Amino acid sequence: MLHDVAIIGSGLFGSIIGANLRKNGRSVVFIDANYQEAGSKAAACLMRPSWLSAMKGEVLDRSMETLDSLYGVQQIDFDVAKVLPVKVNWVPPKKILVEKPLIGKVGSLVKTDEGYLLKLSTPIAGYFEKIEARTVIVAAGIWTPQLIPMEEMKAQAGVAFVWKNLAIEKPFITPWAPYKQLVGFNRGDGLWMGDGTGILYKNWTQETTKLSYLRCAKTIDRVGFGDTSRGLATTFFGLRPYAKRPVCYLENPLPNVWVATGGAKNGTAAAGWCAYEIERRTK
Repeated sequence: MLHDVAIIGSGLFGSIIGANLRKNGRSVVFIDANYQEAGSKAAACLMRPSWLSAMKGEVLDRSMETLDSLYGVQQIDFDVAKVLPVKVNWVPPKKILVEKPLIGKVGSLVKTDEGYLLKLSTPIAGYFEKIEARTVIVAAGIWTPQLIPMEEMKAQAGVAFVWKNLAIEKPFITPWAPYKQLVGFNRGDGLWMGDGTGILYKNWTQETTKLSYLRCAKTIDRVGFGDTSRGLATTFFGLRPYAKRPVCYLENPLPNVWVATGGAKNGTAAAGWCAYEIERRTK
């Protein structure tokens, strides 16, 4: 079967790009290697304007328009340092990460008369170790360079926590160090919290995770739950791809092959812009 589009990676970038292409009439198949450290697993998909300073003017407008047309962008009122109210745009991750990819690892791309043959280094049942598509989009996060040569990209590790049985009355953003903020809100699957820690993967240790957890847990205690009631949290660890670009890495290195990654902490908004641009340029 020849698909219109094959997307390698079903995280935020792949899912948003694929949803927009499908909305515009393309047949889309997703292939995902199911890496446990995938960056989207820890995502809250919050988009505060000050966090999106690299995305100005038309870039940000097109991103928000695309995300709103696909999922409906919501606004959440956050208290900042218990003083300043601020509105933050949000798309629930459970609305985005709904694709059901074929689980397997793509080993190479081979040009054909009609598009590309994706050879699988790990076979997918029913596909006989290959998938055919007219257009290929590589959105595999930090693993993208394994398939397509691209400029240097670094992986920064981050962690978030969800207390499934807790909810808070008011979402909050609390600075705890220069350029570091504790963020807490009801994500839909419980109370989500992150402390903004992002360091090179090679420097991440179990102690880093423990310190982030304690920082978040103590903040929960201060807003009124107490040690005995907050219970244990589910830990979400992920590797965010950082590219040396103002928004993200979006290139068309081969005919009908697109690379989209490197959104760092602004992956949701960057993916919205990539979705708009790829659909526009491939009409």
